[in-house]
Amino acid sequence: MVLLMPRRLTIALLALLAVAPAANASNIVDRNARNVRLKVSAKNVALVTYKAKGIQRHVIYWGATGDKPAFFRYDRSGGAVSRKVKDWRRLKNACKPYTGPPLKALVAACTAPDGSHWALQAWVRIKKNHGGTKGVKELHIAHWRGVAPVLTIKSDWSYPQHFNHLYGTLSFHGRPANPGKFTKSGRVTDGKGRNVAFDTFNSNLGSGWHRADMILAHVPHGEFCMTFVWQGHRSGVSRVNRFRASVAGPGVTPDIVNQPFSIFTERFNKAIDDAANREIRQLSRGALKTNRCRTEPL
Repeated sequence: MVLLMPRRLTIALLALLAVAPAANASNIVDRNARNVRLKVSAKNVALVTYKAKGIQRHVIYWGATGDKPAFFRYDRSGGAVSRKVKDWRRLKNACKPYTGPPLKALVAACTAPDGSHWALQAWVRIKKNHGGTKGVKELHIAHWRGVAPVLTIKSDWSYPQHFNHLYGTLSFHGRPANPGKFTKSGRVTDGKGRNVAFDTFNSNLGSGWHRADMILAHVPHGEFCMTFVWQGHRSGVSRVNRFRASVAGPGVTPDIVNQPFSIFTERFNKAIDDAANREIRQLSRGALKTNRCRTEPL
């Protein structure tokens, strides 16, 4: 016997499937998207059209700017369920040529009449730590005003063996990235936190670019730290001092992709390390004990 759902219940279930209160961890539109297009109405309702897994998609985004709130509202029915637009085919694009800060991995971008910016970026965020080179390309959407997020990276040494060590901060308009909820290993569980990915060029991990690690940015200053060590041995240090960092922007801000940086490669310098340790202690002041960046010599 086949049971038929009442019409109202069917519509309600379809609405739950089509409209969601928030995009996921990095405001991911989809993966391996092709033929991507962006339109934005005068009311800052964005339409993203693309093709993925052989299916043409029409997704509506609205309701978030910058790092507050942390997520967009969106409708994968093209607006039919949310009624944000009557017909996605007739959405009038009011967005002008992009005038915002330079962005990497950019697929489409524009500046709205109110001066805010919209952008779509596509890049490989997740790779295997300690040597990964491949992953799935994600399409991310952003909406913000003013400058892009800022990622600062500095280096010193850690442990008695003086392994190379990184530390820094992630912020937007001076406000630190908020990690939200996460596991002991740093895996984000509520979509708010941001893990900074570090790649290294021509290291013991192999020739070319390889993923060294991903590290969660913590409160109170959006701080993070990482030692180039794996299973007790020095690992991931570029022989030519070439590194890059990538991270999804806090909230719905744009992503920082392949930001180049270098580290101290000379012998351990106590004066430099002492100064770095003082800065790290200042950054970690007020942080949970388990989240603090450790200082040399541990």
